[in-house]
Amino acid sequence: MSLTALDFAGAEVVWLLSVTWAGRTFRWASSTTDTGPRVLTDLDGGTHEYEGGLVMPRVPSAASLQSTAVDSLSLGFAVQFPGDVDVAQMVSQGHDLSTATAEVALHLVGDVYESRQLVLAGGLRKPVYDVAGEPVRFTVEADTYDDGALIPTVAQRVTLSTWASRPQASEGLYYPIVFGTPGAFVTSAGSSTVTSGSPALIVDSSGGTAITLVVAGHRVAANTVRIYDADGVGEDLSTISALDALGQTVTTVDLATSSTIDRTSDEFWVGWNSGAALVEADGTTAVTSAGALIQWMLDRSTSRVDKGRWAAVASQLGRFTLAGYIDSPVTPSEWVADNVLPLIPVTLVDGPGGQAPILWRYDAATSDAVTHIEHGPGVNRVGSVEYVTLRRDVTNEYRLDFAKRARNGQAYRSVALVASSEGSSDEYLSRRAELSKARSGVRVESMETDVVYDQGTALAVLGWKIAAHAFAQRRVRYQVPQEFGWLALGDVVTLTDADRYFTSLVALVQGIEWDLDTLTLDLLLIEQPDRDNR
Repeated sequence: MSLTALDFAGAEVVWLLSVTWAGRTFRWASSTTDTGPRVLTDLDGGTHEYEGGLVMPRVPSAASLQSTAVDSLSLGFAVQFPGDVDVAQMVSQGHDLSTATAEVALHLVGDVYESRQLVLAGGLRKPVYDVAGEPVRFTVEADTYDDGALIPTVAQRVTLSTWASRPQASEGLYYPIVFGTPGAFVTSAGSSTVTSGSPALIVDSSGGTAITLVVAGHRVAANTVRIYDADGVGEDLSTISALDALGQTVTTVDLATSSTIDRTSDEFWVGWNSGAALVEADGTTAVTSAGALIQWMLDRSTSRVDKGRWAAVASQLGRFTLAGYIDSPVTPSEWVADNVLPLIPVTLVDGPGGQAPILWRYDAATSDAVTHIEHGPGVNRVGSVEYVTLRRDVTNEYRLDFAKRARNGQAYRSVALVASSEGSSDEYLSRRAELSKARSGVRVESMETDVVYDQGTALAVLGWKIAAHAFAQRRVRYQVPQEFGWLALGDVVTLTDADRYFTSLVALVQGIEWDLDTLTLDLLLIEQPDRDNR
């Protein structure tokens, strides 16, 4: 469970370490009581006894902005096992110490056992032991979250086992996983149109004439789709939920109902102009937002995922609507890192519950702050104000090519956030870009994506990019009372330090470091003149 500011107020902080090995759980605490070991009581009345002697290392927690690699935590310990435990003897009896697991947690004295705040859970890396009575040293490292899954699966493809009447040209092709409404977009003139958004596979044919197409390797929300032949002739046809010969759910189109398409074409494409493709397990809720898509993908990975944290962040990513397809085997987590994370202000970190997201609110206002920090008694500066970006790191004009034609990869749309317009209907003026250009000159970055067809989403991507990178970033560190221990990475705070001329300055928590009962915060200051100078 998450601890709050009220929980930390006046509380005594104790660190806990537990190691599970050889059928037993061994426990240590950073402090004991006057009468002996520290005993925690759980909600059922059970007790959990922690011996003293735990020397806690510093516990750093930080996240790299816009990194698609997962930031992880490891902590080193040296502990004395109980007198009745001869580690060397137990290892000789076949109890492999490297298979032990451990948990590091923060406990507020007086709370029940279930209220402890998990900080790290994982295995023992490179444990070192000696004769009885000598301390055992090891590093607790978060479980690796390498994703061993692949989607589509090996069975989700056109083979003799799935479609007996398939043409040779379709042999071995994977069923496309299609999400959102790829191919459907609005032109710069404001008219709705459609192009090829995903491939369709011929799975049943006779004499060179296509009979059945698979348009998705799953159930879809759309009742009709537009099918294109190789010459680009299109026709709206009904979708059919069906089963292949292995009993796998697919969505098909019956070309026998077509009146205009050339059924002898050697390729077909789909434009999703009448509804979304991929749906949730309920069979009706469309997977279109970035948050929903990430959750769907990670549910199919072998990585451990903090579903509670993801649910909280996913609800704030509704403005990012995605569309596209996957038709060759990919690792779900890697696909997300390559295709989705660059478009949204989210970083992944390793947590005790698995991979968890941090949402960076680069354009946050003072009203978004969860607390205020002011230099003074109990709040001390650590180091100086540090610039973490250079002039060459500033970007104040972003362009994004999107709405790609699946058949040849041509991007039909492009939008840009600019400081001044040259009259193009695809250019949108940005006050932040204008202010940044006046200070740093024009700094342009061009991007492209295969998974955006919606103009509002394209502008949302460029909007947070401008907020994050149009102005210099500074970092400051403050040692604060443990009462701020409830803060989390990514939280928005305000900061006042009169000698540094900070007055309720908006900052993002980028790092948190515990050293027993003291706390040091890394705060990221992203200047927003249109916000800060009002």
